[in-house]
Amino acid sequence: MVLQLSQDWWIHRDLQVPPMRLLLAGWRPGMLWESRDQNAACDPFLRIYWNRTAGGGVVHEGRRIALRPDRLLAILPETPHRRSSTASADHFFIHAAFDSPGWRLPPGVVELPVDRWFRSAIDQILIAAPPQHLIERVASALVATTLCQLPLAEPGRDADLSLLSAALAPFARHPGGWPGTTALAQRLGWAERSLNRRFHQLCGQSPRAWIGSRRIDAACDQLAHGQTPIAEIAIRLGYGDRFHFSKAFRSARGLGPAGYRRLGLAR
Repeated sequence: MVLQLSQDWWIHRDLQVPPMRLLLAGWRPGMLWESRDQNAACDPFLRIYWNRTAGGGVVHEGRRIALRPDRLLAILPETPHRRSSTASADHFFIHAAFDSPGWRLPPGVVELPVDRWFRSAIDQILIAAPPQHLIERVASALVATTLCQLPLAEPGRDADLSLLSAALAPFARHPGGWPGTTALAQRLGWAERSLNRRFHQLCGQSPRAWIGSRRIDAACDQLAHGQTPIAEIAIRLGYGDRFHFSKAFRSARGLGPAGYRRLGLAR
C-alpha cells in the first residue's frame, strides 16, 4: 500500500528481500526531527537513513553522526541511539526486519558511501506520485545493496543446523504458531536435549528465549507499522491475553505496548 499526502509518501509492504523483510519505506521533504531517544527501547529493525540535504543526525555511544547527501546510515537492530535535527532536511528512510534465524547482525551504526547508482535509484522514486511497483522494486534493491555491505554473520554449513534453521523460519515470521520445544524435536526426529544443544549453536540462546524474543520483535513490528488492536496482537502471538502480553513486553522493552505505539519509537 502506498500512502501519499502532499509530497510525503511511504509504503507498508511485507516484501521479501532475503534474509530481510521490507517493512516501511518513505520520503519526508523538509522534515524536522524532534529529539527522540531510542536508548530505552531498542527496536528490532534495520533502519536505513539518507538525507538529500544536511540538518539531521544520530548520536550513538556519545558520537554524533551527521546525515548528509554522500553517506547513508544503517542503524542495526537493537542499537541504542538518539536522533535529532539542527535544521529541516529532505529525508529518505527504510525499515526492514531481519527474520532468518541463522543470521545475526551485531548492534551498531554503519556509515556507507552513497554512490552514483544509489543516487540514481533514489532520484527515480523521488518524483511526483511514483508508481507503487517502482517504489517497491527500488526500495527492495536498496535494502539488498545495503545488506551486501553490512557485517552479517552467516550460519555455518552444518547439515543439522541448516535443517533447524529451515524448521524455525516459519516461526520467525509467525511466532504465534510455535508448537513447543518437545513437539519441534519430534518433528525433526531429535531428542529434546539434542535440539536444545543445536539451538544454542544456531541462535545463541535457548528455544524458550528465542521464541520469546521473536514474539516481542513481531509485536514491535505490528505496533510500529500497523493499527491492529493490542489485545488481538497478544492472541496472534500466542499469549493468553493482553495482560500477559503487556507484562512480557514491558519486561523486554522497558515500557508497555500502548506506550511503545503512542510514542512512535519505531520512526
